[in-house]
Amino acid sequence: MNGNTAGTNGPSLTVPTASLALGTHTIAVVVTGQCGSATNSATLTVDDSPPVAVCQDITVQLDATGHVNITPAQIDNGSNDACGIASLSLSKTNFDCTNIGTNQVTLTMTDNNGNTQTCTATVTVLDAVAPTITINDVSVTEGNSGTTTAVFTVTLSHPSCQTVTVNYATADGTATLADNDYQSASGTITFNPGQTNATITVLVNGDNKFEPDETFAVNLSDPVNAGLADSQGIGTILADDPQPTIAINDVSVVEGNSGTTNAVFTVSLSNPSYQTITLNYATGNNTATLDSDDHCAGEWRHQVRIKRELLRPAFRCGQRHLRRCSRPGHHPQR
Repeated sequence: MNGNTAGTNGPSLTVPTASLALGTHTIAVVVTGQCGSATNSATLTVDDSPPVAVCQDITVQLDATGHVNITPAQIDNGSNDACGIASLSLSKTNFDCTNIGTNQVTLTMTDNNGNTQTCTATVTVLDAVAPTITINDVSVTEGNSGTTTAVFTVTLSHPSCQTVTVNYATADGTATLADNDYQSASGTITFNPGQTNATITVLVNGDNKFEPDETFAVNLSDPVNAGLADSQGIGTILADDPQPTIAINDVSVVEGNSGTTNAVFTVSLSNPSYQTITLNYATGNNTATLDSDDHCAGEWRHQVRIKRELLRPAFRCGQRHLRRCSRPGHHPQR
């Protein structure tokens, strides 16, 4: 180190003119002014050692979006420099699904004089917590013919870096396969990495049967790389058919000269019903009368029971109290 004097009209500063070895030194500093000079001492450290970068390995986990960021402070493990650290930087700070496993990163330390030093660390990236699976409920109007689609949506709580699968199958509720209310469906749903939604389609059969709203289920099972948060979707078939009405037809028969002839009347429902339907019936006089023995006497009063589908009950003469039978009407007096 060479001596140096500063100042021309004012105080001047003089330091020793000598080369200093590496290490710490105490030097005399002389300040000279118009009123004289003053001497003081100072400590001077001479250091030519480079910065020291120290790294540590870390483990991080992806968040629900499939990403994670790290900072130089997480990798730094006591880097130092005699002249002071100006900055720390990393070769990579952002990680995603493509980085699951081990990754090498470089930490660069720069001191206040622009000197740099580096070290290397391993960043182990773990996949996010496994997502959970849910399925929604669906309502569809039945329709009178053909099929209507009930579309269920299956959802992951967040994307996964892995392929997720889950099985599904329909199951009877008040709507049944036996009653032809809907069509069976089953299979496996696959979510590719990053995908969060998939659909299941179930066909609902239309008819004109009077019935209440009915339900069936879609059950999820055996998930892979995910958990089940809601494993059952309920499908509601909204009925749109009216309560049936009842009608009876007119009949003509040839009387004949002897014996009896059956007059068969058909009682019909306008559309089927899920309920058992009953009604009473009885003959009555018109131009044919009981007194003229035109039709059966005896047991003409009965109850008609109609079950679920359109029936065609046949009304036939009783035999216990009759001499002959022709066209139906009121009961004759015995």
